[in-house]
Amino acid sequence: MSEQPKPTAVLQDIAAFDAKKLNSVTPEEKVVLPSSDRESLFFSDMTQFLEIAQEKVMEQIANPETIQLKHTETVEKNVLPTKEDIQAEKAAA
Repeated sequence: MSEQPKPTAVLQDIAAFDAKKLNSVTPEEKVVLPSSDRESLFFSDMTQFLEIAQEKVMEQIANPETIQLKHTETVEKNVLPTKEDIQAEKAAA
């Protein structure tokens, strides 16, 4: 068995604790929130980026030869049963 303190002993320790031993602390802000100027710069850059990306997509749609697509072969993996297969299965049942 692990030795854990009894609940009454813990409560007595809490009651006997002197809060004057604690030090006063003033929190420091380490992460600076962006100002409205920084936000507007960020959003204007993002807007420009999205506009350029949209222009490129529209250009590729207008000129499909610029898109390098490879030819693919279609392979049918799930073959449907023939009429004879269905009749043979019905006869077996």
